[in-house]
Amino acid sequence: SLHDALPILTAHMRMATAVLSRHHPAPQRRRLLRNLATVATLAGRLAFEDLGDAAAGRSYYSLAIDSAHQAHDYQAAAIALGYTAQLAQAQTITTAALNHLSTALAHAQHAPTVAPWLASMQATICADSGDHATAAQALDRAKHQTTQSGTQPLPPIDHSPAHLLATTGHVHLQAGDH
Repeated sequence: SLHDALPILTAHMRMATAVLSRHHPAPQRRRLLRNLATVATLAGRLAFEDLGDAAAGRSYYSLAIDSAHQAHDYQAAAIALGYTAQLAQAQTITTAALNHLSTALAHAQHAPTVAPWLASMQATICADSGDHATAAQALDRAKHQTTQSGTQPLPPIDHSPAHLLATTGHVHLQAGDH
């Protein structure tokens, strides 16, 4: 069950943190930090999206962001920041959501595979806050970058054609284009 998965992820993060407290060559340390960032992102999603614990989700995302930054992993940082923006938006903290998203988009300049997912998220956040022009521009970027990249979605994010279609519908509904 989902309740059983979180303690396993938490134990993994504790072990990774303990291992990181010892000296390791730089490449090994970066791999450990990337692993910690990925597991913390998954824990954040589980805590917030599935178990409804926003505070725990935010805490795990913060650990993921810090670990990704230490590893110089722009993609992992962009993903964790994207989920942090999503959490803030779900709590109707739009300014914080847009700030996290802006930082995520800056990281995505070095990790373009996450850019379409972040653009679709920006479209949703802007549509929900009434900024329909920016939402439409972000949606266009999400569509263009998706067809341009031609890559498979990354495991921790959902940017499938169905997700893009749902985002398109949401943006149009919020703008009153139905």
